[in-house]
Amino acid sequence: MTLQEIVAPLGLRTYGDLARKAGLSRQRAHQIWYGRTGIGRRVAKRIAQAVGVPVGMVMGADLPKRKILLPRRRKGA
Repeated sequence: MTLQEIVAPLGLRTYGDLARKAGLSRQRAHQIWYGRTGIGRRVAKRIAQAVGVPVGMVMGADLPKRKILLPRRRKGA
């Protein structure tokens, strides 16, 4: 279960919602929301307290699937 799936039933639909609710910067919330960075213990605790779920649930959240972008082939190559 991803972090988005954990917090969606609680009314948090965007990383901005998560930032406001958990007291995170929008940049940090964006990185966590899209799986660009992991969730440390302190941040997991803040998120868990803000949304009312166990810390272990936040720490165990799966990273969202990311698209892998491959370089474009050059024409004529």
